[in-house]
Amino acid sequence: LEACLLLGDDASALSSISSNMDLDKVGLTAALSDDAFLNEVQSTVNHWIVQIRKVTVLPSTTPFPSGESAETEANADLEEVSFWMGLEESLKHIRRELDKPSVRLTLALLKAAKRFVATIALENNTGLDAAEAHTADVAQFLKGYPAPVLAAAREWEKIGGAMDEVFGYLPKVRQ
Repeated sequence: LEACLLLGDDASALSSISSNMDLDKVGLTAALSDDAFLNEVQSTVNHWIVQIRKVTVLPSTTPFPSGESAETEANADLEEVSFWMGLEESLKHIRRELDKPSVRLTLALLKAAKRFVATIALENNTGLDAAEAHTADVAQFLKGYPAPVLAAAREWEKIGGAMDEVFGYLPKVRQ
């Protein structure tokens, strides 16, 4: 595992390796016969899968403030906008991490060792694609929503102006 991580941090050592990584070129061919090493690598990938799934299930499992009390009602829209924007950034970060050479090397190693369960689960069963699509749709909708203006309005004139902005935003939703 240390060899994968050490090589993974050296982008120059991996940059010339295509999607069909040559494990011999990076000195990992011998690792294919080391069951303890492969078990540790597979365990690490399984941990990644669990951690990714914790994030990708958030859109469907996160309860939002109901607005039943004055305290939760006052910040419900800001919390929701903040949640979706933060989730969108988190999913982008996960995608960037999965595209790193060290992760590609790890997956190539497991595939070469015929340890397909972890690689297939990481590539196809984390819910990342669906979560990214759903979150991008919601975040796109909320980006222009004037929640901060509405939350900051304390006088009737400002509240009216904020409501005008909200109602002005609604026709944009149809587009």
